[in-house]
Order: sequence, then C-alpha cells, then structure tokens
Amino acid sequence: HWAPISERVRALMAADPRYPAPLPDTWTPLVDTATWCAYTPVWRGDSRARPVLGRHGRDDPLKWPRQRDALRAAYCADRPCEVRFLGGSHHARAVAGRRPGNWRDLPFGSQDVRALLADLDVFVHFPAADYIEEFGRAPMEAMAVGVPVILPPEFRPTFGEAALYAAPDAVWPLVARLRTDRAFWESRVAE
Repeated sequence: HWAPISERVRALMAADPRYPAPLPDTWTPLVDTATWCAYTPVWRGDSRARPVLGRHGRDDPLKWPRQRDALRAAYCADRPCEVRFLGGSHHARAVAGRRPGNWRDLPFGSQDVRALLADLDVFVHFPAADYIEEFGRAPMEAMAVGVPVILPPEFRPTFGEAALYAAPDAVWPLVARLRTDRAFWESRVAE
C-alpha cells in the first residue's frame, strides 16, 4: 500500500502508471503541538524598525530559485528588512551574484529552530521551481510556531488557506502588508 505525504504527491502518484493507486488518506507529517505551538505569536509591526524574514533548511541548490531575479525578489534582497537563513545561503548567494546587505547567514544548528521561527515576522520558502517538495516540513513548523508563511502557488494543495501564496515579485508587497496591517497579520496566524 502506498500512502502519499501530500496532495501534490498524490497527484504525481495518480498520474504515474508505475505506482499502484494510493491509499485514500494522506499521511501528512506530525508535529508535537505541545512543543511547537507553545509560543505566543507576536506582531511587531509597531516595535521593530524593519521586518525580519527568514527560513531554515539545507543549503542545497534545489532549495533555492534558480533564476537570479526570482531568488532576489522572493527573499527580498536589498529591501528594508532583515532576512535570516538558518542553514546558510551559499547556493543562494551564488545565484544572486553577491550577498545582499540585508541577508544574514546562521550556520545549521547554531540556533534552536523554534526560537528562530518565533522571532520572525514572516517565513518565506521558495525552492527551485523544478524541485518537487514532497511536503514542506519547514513551512509547517513556521505555521506551528505562529508565523505567517509565504510560499509559491504549487504548495496550495498541501497547505490550503494556512499560507499565503505569491510569485516571487509579489513577496515584498505581502511582507509590507503583514507589517502594517495587524488585523491581516493576525488573520494569517489564526489560519
């Protein structure tokens, strides 16, 4: 028996005749809610000089957009914000052509993931367009901690209304709205 980890994987399995029909239930990864949901979400639009965005994950070429413009737009390069990468951004910097002044690398394991996420205003996760992310544990962890998440549209079947979806060039306008519109931010955390 084959159980898909997400609706995206279910669709791929159903379209590929090499797989048997998947089980009717999707087996999404679990998270310990007592641990991950212990933080109280905090809107900081009126207390921080600029928003803090971030992500955590492997620094692998598949985990970043391959096109320079898409990468720079999705991760708000040179915008008035701080962007924290737990796990590094060596491959992203190679695509970007240079390290934007607002990007900050944190080595993998240098900070507790939950603490990093709880200190973000927005979580951004844009892997390479040709990479099939089976689920997206990092975005799920950000949601569990209480951080709004911005993803490319191909994640909609997995996360539904729990995330915001945008093309790379639409990330910054969403960040700006989340920063200035507390009710909008709180509605995204409540999802």
